[in-house]
Amino acid sequence: MLAAALRHLDENGQPDERVYAFEKPASKSRKFKIMTAEQAWSMTRANSRSSHIYEVLSGPCDMYLDIEWMVQSAPPDEHERVQSIVQHVLSCLRDAYGDSHSPKITLASASGVVKGRYKCSWHVHISSARVCWANAAAVGQFVRSSCSGIPEVDKVPYAGKGQNWRCVGSSKATDPTRKLSPVDHQTFLGCTVQQPVAGRALVYPVVDVPCALDVPVPAHIRLLADTLGAGGELTMCGTGRCVVPFRELQVCEHVGRKHRSNHQYAVINTGSLMWKMNCHSCSDAISSWRVFDPAAVRAAFVVQRESYHANALPPPTLQPACAVTCMDMAMHGPPPARDGVVVQCADGVYGQVPC
Repeated sequence: MLAAALRHLDENGQPDERVYAFEKPASKSRKFKIMTAEQAWSMTRANSRSSHIYEVLSGPCDMYLDIEWMVQSAPPDEHERVQSIVQHVLSCLRDAYGDSHSPKITLASASGVVKGRYKCSWHVHISSARVCWANAAAVGQFVRSSCSGIPEVDKVPYAGKGQNWRCVGSSKATDPTRKLSPVDHQTFLGCTVQQPVAGRALVYPVVDVPCALDVPVPAHIRLLADTLGAGGELTMCGTGRCVVPFRELQVCEHVGRKHRSNHQYAVINTGSLMWKMNCHSCSDAISSWRVFDPAAVRAAFVVQRESYHANALPPPTLQPACAVTCMDMAMHGPPPARDGVVVQCADGVYGQVPC
């Protein structure tokens, strides 16, 4: 159900719409609905005694923190302790992004007795005028880095697409007495994580790739990758593969548009010197191999040929592909471009004409 709701939002949602989750007290399961923050606030007011609403995070986010710790009884310095953590995060934000503007800070608390002990529980939201985060995972990377030594800050609620974040005025179905307060319109909207980007700079996550290898990326592959303008950090991945994330949203070749919140990455074949764009939202789709700029390929091939020679392999030669067969990059290199065009053959290597 969640996947279907997120897909519908991605394809048909309006700019101010989000996915919200509603927890059912009886079954503890959740149903999902697309609506605006104002509609979610109206539903919170209508069910003030039994509201269990969560914002489902799938797009750009403000900074949000889950601060909690357990004590025997309510501490007199609870609020001061929370403020100290907030000031630490603000200092880290200034150091990281040079944000000299005073951010908007909204706090909500669900502190109370849990199984005989007092739980200090706070949601803190920090809205910067200069930056916001591309998704929950990006927020989590900053929080884990800046708050690694602060045990009161929960490092967990920053999962990928679909993280649930409890709304102001709502309680957990398993603990209905502790709702996030104060329950008013201003606090509800201030604690809504997904706010309009409104010209702010987006902070993107460092995208993890499977099977990452701790080996350097060859210099000639870096030069090829630079021609894509992706902007992410290059990583060797598997045999003969290099991965580079795109920092900005790209048009997905599988759906013909940009996803609402998703980041593509380029996979470079370091042997054939070709690349393809993969998409996290369309992970089961097959992407097409593409050619780089011909001049960039020729420069990379010169380095590759010297490497083969240095390793006492048969030296490759640069010659045109025949009209019937494909050309093996490892032995011959790319053919001269005909009218500035290098053709990709059916088996994924360069050729003068298609096979």
